[in-house]
Amino acid sequence: MWKIRASLLITVLLIAACGKSADNSSPLAFVPADTPFVMANAEPAPEAAVQTWTRMMQGVWPSLLGVYDRMLDDLPDPGDAEIGKVKRVTAAILDEVRDRDTQDEWAQVGFSMQARGAFYGVGLVPVLRVELADADKFRAMVARIEQKAGASLTTARVDDQDLWTIALDKAEALIAIEGKHLVITVLPANAEKSLRRRVLGLDRPGQSLESSAGLIRFNKAEGYLAYGSGWIDFQTHHRLDRQRSGLCRIRRHA
Repeated sequence: MWKIRASLLITVLLIAACGKSADNSSPLAFVPADTPFVMANAEPAPEAAVQTWTRMMQGVWPSLLGVYDRMLDDLPDPGDAEIGKVKRVTAAILDEVRDRDTQDEWAQVGFSMQARGAFYGVGLVPVLRVELADADKFRAMVARIEQKAGASLTTARVDDQDLWTIALDKAEALIAIEGKHLVITVLPANAEKSLRRRVLGLDRPGQSLESSAGLIRFNKAEGYLAYGSGWIDFQTHHRLDRQRSGLCRIRRHA
């Protein structure tokens, strides 16, 4: 009899687990289940962890910004107007975040240290998707950056989605506020509209890490906490890279 009761209990628990609805507002709901790489937090970090990270960030923030300052100084200036604009915008971004090393200071520009976020690949295209605490404060920061740089960021639209764009030689950076999420990605300048829709989250993956619970299973298997973990699938990455290389050769000979 106890075996029957145990079997019934296990069955009920499995049904309950399978019936748990996915959180479609989570950044993980936009991450393809077969992504070749991901780093994300399945749950917001607890306050104690945030305090620890804040102290760590305060220790390294000046040195990290110094590295970016030197990289910016070392960039060549061939007199190209677009490159000059990129340098001024980058300098304005560094100036905007330079003194922000506490939760309150990041909250002033729309971010929360307890937000959920994910860095992942749509194919080999990298995407950063982070929850915003206040999208209007982030937009105000962008306006200040434009004012400091003396230039407006280029704007564009993908269907009904507004975005900012930054030209990067043969690539293009896209920055968008999609719902309550900040989305940043870099993709080929000639990328098709279908790819742009997927990286922006306008077209969601058929199966995501949220619906498949892939990251949660990974954390349980490896004994990781839910506040930041991920992987690189080198086999998938290599396969996609070979497919892309083959496609490039076909286009060159077409």
